[in-house]
Amino acid sequence: EALPDWIESQLEALQTEAAGLRLRITDGGEDFAALARRRSSDPGTRQSGGLLPGVFDPRTQPVAIARAVETMKVGQVSQPVRLPSGCALFQVQRIVHTPLADARESLRSSLQTRRPSSAELAGFVNQFCLESTR
Repeated sequence: EALPDWIESQLEALQTEAAGLRLRITDGGEDFAALARRRSSDPGTRQSGGLLPGVFDPRTQPVAIARAVETMKVGQVSQPVRLPSGCALFQVQRIVHTPLADARESLRSSLQTRRPSSAELAGFVNQFCLESTR
């Protein structure tokens, strides 16, 4: 569903502003955290200089955010990410890879307790039907 024109124009203005802030960081050498403290409208991260609490796992984020950050390297700043409530920039501070052995029990528990979505079940049934006719 299309947004009203006035909201669309506000979101476009925020996206343009975010692009300008990104250039100030990437080309001008300004500090991401300092700009976030001064310019962020997110009260949850403004005081921390844009630092998100806990471990950021792209798989648990909205698709727009996950796509924006999935290929980034440490220190890189994302292109502006348009969200329902505005526009955001992300900077990768560090990347932590968890060895499978360390995640095994958490994965097992998640797989045993998580109920598959309707789409996942339909995909499984389709695959099962295709393989059973071979």
